[in-house]
Amino acid sequence: MASDRRDPIQESLKKNVSGDPGGILAALWRSILIKDKFLPVISYLIDMYAKKNKGKKIKNPSTVLKLVTAPSMTWKSFIFLITKILPVKKVTITIELEYLNNKKGIHTIDIPVSNDSVDKDTAESIDMLADNIYTIVNKNKKENNDK
Repeated sequence: MASDRRDPIQESLKKNVSGDPGGILAALWRSILIKDKFLPVISYLIDMYAKKNKGKKIKNPSTVLKLVTAPSMTWKSFIFLITKILPVKKVTITIELEYLNNKKGIHTIDIPVSNDSVDKDTAESIDMLADNIYTIVNKNKKENNDK
């Protein structure tokens, strides 16, 4: 009999985001995890953050997990997750506004990143692992749909 084990992080992320402005950031965060294929390895990234920063004053891994799965988040939490948990070397936030007179305004800001939680080799391994997991999951979905 196959066990029906579910990843608690993925289960938490299936819950709706809140309707407040912080829910927009939570939705964007979830989109990043899914589209950039970090969802299957987010627990590992949190562990790497804790290991690399051992002895330093940092957020507790359980606190980070709560931020990852929150239905609403602040800009401070969002930027923390992007710059300290994900293996990024550069962050640029762009907001495009379309005004009632059909003019557009595009506003961009670069955010300094000093992420030493994950080195380049580990980031490449994480990327390969995530790709392999997605390939297996998609293959299993296709096989189940073909039955």
